[in-house]
Amino acid sequence: MCNIKKQKKHIRSFKIFGFLLGFCLIVGVSTGVNIGTAYADDTDNKKLQNGSFEKSQTWTGSYKTQSQSAIPSWNTTASDGQIELFRSNQGTYINGVKLEPTEGNYAAELNANEESTLYQNVATTPASIYQWGLDHGARNGTDTMALVIGPKQQYDPSKTDTNGDGNSDKGGRDQLMQMVDWLIAQGKTSVKDSTCTVEHLTVYSKKFSTNGTFENNSGNNAFSMTSSSIYTEEWQIWIMADSRDTSGGTNPWGKYGSNAVSSSGTGVDLSGDYFYTVPAGQTETLFGFVSVGGVDANGNQNTDKSYGNFLDNINFKIFHPLSGSSTLHGSGVVSDSTGVTSGEADISTGYEVRVDNKLITYAVDGEPLKVQAIVKKKDADDGCEFVGLNYTTQGASGNLVTNFLKKDGNEIDYADNLTNEEKKNKWIKYTK
Repeated sequence: MCNIKKQKKHIRSFKIFGFLLGFCLIVGVSTGVNIGTAYADDTDNKKLQNGSFEKSQTWTGSYKTQSQSAIPSWNTTASDGQIELFRSNQGTYINGVKLEPTEGNYAAELNANEESTLYQNVATTPASIYQWGLDHGARNGTDTMALVIGPKQQYDPSKTDTNGDGNSDKGGRDQLMQMVDWLIAQGKTSVKDSTCTVEHLTVYSKKFSTNGTFENNSGNNAFSMTSSSIYTEEWQIWIMADSRDTSGGTNPWGKYGSNAVSSSGTGVDLSGDYFYTVPAGQTETLFGFVSVGGVDANGNQNTDKSYGNFLDNINFKIFHPLSGSSTLHGSGVVSDSTGVTSGEADISTGYEVRVDNKLITYAVDGEPLKVQAIVKKKDADDGCEFVGLNYTTQGASGNLVTNFLKKDGNEIDYADNLTNEEKKNKWIKYTK
């Protein structure tokens, strides 16, 4: 596993969360997930798509360079609009070395015919947290790549016009590439040309304009390490570098973020710095994968920018904030889809995320939530009955929408003659 140098606040993920929820008549649940018949619903447009480059690909050669329109969900800043994918091959990219995608049959080479950026714009819910994972490999001696996440811009990233004809050029630099160039020039990163390391930094920029430029940037000073009324766009940047195989074997992949965690077999990495929190008001987010450069096998700076940086198995898991409140006379719990609980105020499965040492409870996007009402028997005998819950979700624009979810009588049984086994499998639990 590669080292992570944390230069920004980070979020630590744990496997358990405890969440006390009380109610008798109606409970209020507020979450970023959409609550339906199973209390949660995964909406695909909230996630980065086609992260393993498999969709719509049926060709069987070693590699293929094709228009971005032929690779669903992906865009490139390359001036020719070309993206290069490859399949398992022996010696095609590196003499004597086998290259294998890590997920499915296809992977991408970040540079097709020129140094460029692959990116997607994704609809996001403010205050949600994205846990990212990816695999990165090298074709040169050492290749360096950056993951850049920040607010979608009015103008998509594009390369600069170097010859003055009004068009982006092969040798131009897009806005995300310029960010990393600036960090290197400022001495803020030491990852470039090193091996198996990842750094996390934060940069602020002016808003994007056309042809790789920025708004109101006559002084050519588009970036800052601090935010202000001028530098309004916040970008989280992870820079990583890997080296190619030199022994004639299978080319290695560096596994980052949650991919490094899962491949280690040790569960959640408590020191992981691979989370992105969507800022308030940010309903669309740009995810960019940026070619930074590399060195050849002899340690010399690579001058051929038309190849390098293998990329595969990109994935994101989304966490939404979850809170609750209740009416009088009861208590309860919210659990995941298994419904496993322990006691009236504890849950044996779930998630706890700490942001700057402040405890926040989150639900995982797409995982069903189950509510268990706990009503005191005396109150139940007096006629207190759980009838349903109000749930509030946050829409794409950040607005809150509250709905009432009525109790299904087939799922809740107040009868005193239930066996212990039946009670354990019901949502209602009596307490003395």
